[in-house]
Amino acid sequence: MSDSPQSESPVNGGVSSTGTVANHGGWVFSRVGRFLEEFGEASIRRFRGMTDTLAILAATAQLAVRPSTWTAPVRNVMVRQLLFTGSDAMMVTLRITGAVGIMVIVQAALWVDALGVESELIEPILWRGIVRELSPLLACLIVVGRSGAAVATELASMTIGGEIEVLDSQGLDPMTYLIMPRVLAFVASVFGLALIS
Repeated sequence: MSDSPQSESPVNGGVSSTGTVANHGGWVFSRVGRFLEEFGEASIRRFRGMTDTLAILAATAQLAVRPSTWTAPVRNVMVRQLLFTGSDAMMVTLRITGAVGIMVIVQAALWVDALGVESELIEPILWRGIVRELSPLLACLIVVGRSGAAVATELASMTIGGEIEVLDSQGLDPMTYLIMPRVLAFVASVFGLALIS
């Protein structure tokens, strides 16, 4: 057995004297450190997103209670957005929620028969589950999927085309003219569609 630094020593349990345990430990700590760094960055991004959303909602509520913000152009944008988000989406929402409700009831009836449970016990649970939980969720998904994508596309094209700067230069607050009526129309439409469906 030679006394070179690469030889294994029975005293240190077969670990070479070059410090591979220390190198391995450093590798683990660097991986853990990288994970914690990525986790922290993702948490900060998510927190910033939530605070941005809450700031927009707070600004919308603050603007909505002031009568001076409800000028004719703002009311016009609100009515058009309500028409597009609520009224035009009504038939789509009724079709989708009706089809999903029927599918859930049929599947539940099949499982009830297979398990031998009385259907009188399951009917109120299904009714409450569909009316209280599923229909509002589907209404939200339809509004976000249908109208949210359209509004996001419209606002992005307005930003790229420089229309937001034009509104600002004309003395119209973009938050008052573009964001507030759309957010309030979304809230009213989701509430109305959830009641109807």
